Amino acid sequence: MAKSPFKQEFATAAAEEILRFLKCKLMPPKKVLILDCDNTLWGGIIGEAGIDHIDLDSYEYPGIAYYRFQSEVLSIAEKGFLICICSKNDEDQVWDVFDSHPHCLIQRKHIVAHRVNWIDKATNIRDLATELNLGLDSMVFVDDNPVECELVRSQLPEVAVIQVPSKIYDYPGILERSRLFDRISVTDDDKARGHFYLAENQRREMKTTHATVEEFLSDLKMKAVVRELEPRDLARAAQLCQRTNQFNLTSRRYTHSELSGFSQSTDTRIFVLEAEDRFGPMGTSGLIIYKKSGDTIEIDTFLLSCRIIGRSFDKAFFRRSLDLLANTWHYRNIRGVFIPTSKNSVVASLWQDYGFEATHSEESQEFSCPTNTLDLQIPEFIEIEYKT
Repeated sequence: MAKSPFKQEFATAAAEEILRFLKCKLMPPKKVLILDCDNTLWGGIIGEAGIDHIDLDSYEYPGIAYYRFQSEVLSIAEKGFLICICSKNDEDQVWDVFDSHPHCLIQRKHIVAHRVNWIDKATNIRDLATELNLGLDSMVFVDDNPVECELVRSQLPEVAVIQVPSKIYDYPGILERSRLFDRISVTDDDKARGHFYLAENQRREMKTTHATVEEFLSDLKMKAVVRELEPRDLARAAQLCQRTNQFNLTSRRYTHSELSGFSQSTDTRIFVLEAEDRFGPMGTSGLIIYKKSGDTIEIDTFLLSCRIIGRSFDKAFFRRSLDLLANTWHYRNIRGVFIPTSKNSVVASLWQDYGFEATHSEESQEFSCPTNTLDLQIPEFIEIEYKT
């Protein structure tokens, strides 16, 4: 009747795929998968059954259902999602499974943070969010216990909760079917994200050995590469625009194609930051977009990944990018803007801290600074590396 060339089955499948794409573009992405252990990563209770009698097997049912679920978890980790453990258990017995069980695919090295204790799981999940410096709305929690699932749903409504199905043969594939882990693309930074967070644990341990923050920052031996955006950076740059919330002055969500268009404009320059310290590289972690308007440059976008906040990389990035900009652009004034959101209060005073003066504020807050009065230097404890 509609003269459609397609059958209803095809139209339904196409609509589902379009919806998956739109969700990736428009909804806050999930970043963390938090897993219970007993009857979630293996069948049975480790404290009662012991390591030799839990259900976890690469061939026999029901252990194979948990084995295949663990395989799905590892495929999620390869896309850049962080894997955490939250279990009411004895910690030594849990680690024994990860370290010693012949069919346990998930190993200690895959787990970026954990809470194995007898505290309620809502409290533990809050603690994990604080440790990772990520929002609760970026987290997915999987548990077999309906009481635990309901507790987290009621106390932490931002967290997506998945309950292990009662029919365990339905368990494999549950993460894929949830559509919570869809991504339009997977960058090299995504693949290395787990390593970034494991290195962060080492930084936290090292920090406890220093009497002052200055000593800690100096001992990190930080390095920064600041360079103009290249075509190979577009996917990661778009990802930063879409996902960065805390250190983000304007929260403008540019797409891959929009950034590509900006990079071809003579009145727009885009710079990226590659950060590194003694524990290894932290990937492409910052983005600045400058736009030229007469003798003024406007800072359209200034953002940093949450994993490098608080280490003065922002000052090194901003100062070095301005120096590079001055090689080809002549300007007398710099204009910045701060658009407040519910998540970016950490940078509410950034322009004042840099020496900018407020001009006026309506929906956004605008600031200005003449070039010849800007007194912002690259911190001595950050080395600028020059790469081509």
